[in-house]
Amino acid sequence: MEFVLDNGSIRVALSTAGGSFTSIAANGREYLWQGDPAVWSGQAPICFPICGGLRDGHAMTMGGREVRLARHGLRANRSGSSRNRATTWLH
Repeated sequence: MEFVLDNGSIRVALSTAGGSFTSIAANGREYLWQGDPAVWSGQAPICFPICGGLRDGHAMTMGGREVRLARHGLRANRSGSSRNRATTWLH
């Protein structure tokens, strides 16, 4: 399923499959790559909190604290839903 948010200035479309953006458009111009299966089967994954993995699974913060994070992909192949929605917001 796809949800569209449009406030008259910008239009954003999101897919429940992985919670990914499928379109970001304004003034008649598309700003998000629309995908090409010959190059990559995906489109615009949400890479939160990082894209890829950390070397040896850990890194240091600016404050000098060590953090650990295994490779992830929590939403990549899962479908989501919306409890409430309007044309300019989702919850």
